[in-house]
Amino acid sequence: MSEETLDTAEEFVESSSAAAESEYYEEDVELEAKELNPIEIAVFLDKSELWDKIVRGEIGIDEAKKLFAELSERIPVAKPSRRRRRR
Repeated sequence: MSEETLDTAEEFVESSSAAAESEYYEEDVELEAKELNPIEIAVFLDKSELWDKIVRGEIGIDEAKKLFAELSERIPVAKPSRRRRRR
């Protein structure tokens, strides 16, 4: 390939990636966020700390699986009401 062809290809890649990036950031997306209770927030923070330890190599995968399972048990699960509803 000639040097001119390489320059043209590089310009095309740069311009197309810049256009795609601007399209990505221009989208207006509204996200619905549910309110978290204090227990869910604490579990979220604990899971974040656990991931940090995994990335740093402080704990192994098997130990992390056990800890994640323990953390998941701490989140309360809403049980449906057993009452009959009137129609």
